[in-house]
Amino acid sequence: RWSCARNAARSAKRCSPRAGGSPLLQAPAQSRSRRADAKQVGGVGPGRWSGGPVVSPTLAKLIAGQLGSLTDDTAEVLDYLAIGEPIDGTVLEILTSPHAVKEVHSRGLIDMTSDNGDIAVRLSHPLYGEVRRSTGNLLQLRRLRGRLATALSTRADPTPAALLRRALLTLESDLPPDLGLYLSATATALRLHDAPLALRFADVGHISDTGFQGAMLHYWVLTNVGRAQDAFTLLEALDQRHRPARLDGQV
Repeated sequence: RWSCARNAARSAKRCSPRAGGSPLLQAPAQSRSRRADAKQVGGVGPGRWSGGPVVSPTLAKLIAGQLGSLTDDTAEVLDYLAIGEPIDGTVLEILTSPHAVKEVHSRGLIDMTSDNGDIAVRLSHPLYGEVRRSTGNLLQLRRLRGRLATALSTRADPTPAALLRRALLTLESDLPPDLGLYLSATATALRLHDAPLALRFADVGHISDTGFQGAMLHYWVLTNVGRAQDAFTLLEALDQRHRPARLDGQV
């Protein structure tokens, strides 16, 4: 997300790195984002832009030119990062190939930083990811999310952020639904006070299907986001489901 103070000196400092120091990318990106996605928060004085950058067809062509020609292997490296950066360097090489990772790094398309002994790989410019997501094959991106989620599931990372990341990738992938994962992710998002994300896992992930615990958690999420009628309907359905059945002929 972009967050730039309007009419303030810090605006240039915060926006310029987003454009990778390239005025060619910075100017159209800022202009397009102002028209389509800018909102001033706070009414008066300095504000910030909310939402993600919007890539126009012209800007997409410009960025594609910056990316240059891509082989299937190098394009896949960028696509994985577009859907799930940062990615551990070892994981990325397993999913793609060491040669492809080395190639896009040598062209300055990705950055590598040390993160607690591991190598975290990111796109060198956020708009690269926007273009790859907006122009990529949707079915292919779903498959890549599934492969990345599967790769992450084999790594020991108990942090809430890792759980939410894997659950979101799974939710948007071609993998079969993982109700247990969605249930844990809903509870985790709620503990982190991210009610919209918790609601997404609860609704799209159908956590009510996991049983009483999932249904009650779904009810609590709906209540938190102000969907009282939906919460009441869910509670009624839960009551009907768990009410003891009467014997035939019993009054």
